Amino acid sequence: MLIELGKWGLGLRDIVSNINFFSKVTADVSGELTFHAGNSKAGDYVDLSFVMNTLMALSTAPHPLDPKQFYQPGAVNLELFNTPPETATECLHIAENVRALHNTQHFYCGGAT
Repeated sequence: MLIELGKWGLGLRDIVSNINFFSKVTADVSGELTFHAGNSKAGDYVDLSFVMNTLMALSTAPHPLDPKQFYQPGAVNLELFNTPPETATECLHIAENVRALHNTQHFYCGGAT
């Protein structure tokens, strides 16, 4: 991850919490973590929408709790689409999303500090 981020002038302090869309891990009341094998299958997908410039670093590394002995990554298909403006507002019924959109607009209007 550091090698890829370094290509953009970023380093260890720029790494933020990651999101794992296709592995499932739960914690019980004592904090014990359980990996749930088979949570995702071929053809599963995630749609992401961005309203500002975004750098994504993708990794196909296995989850540390995955019990498989050998790593065999599956195929990854990435597609990029323009989001029509009328569709982009569909998530604005959630207050947190509205605040995020306003903060982004404020940033692009020169209000960022």
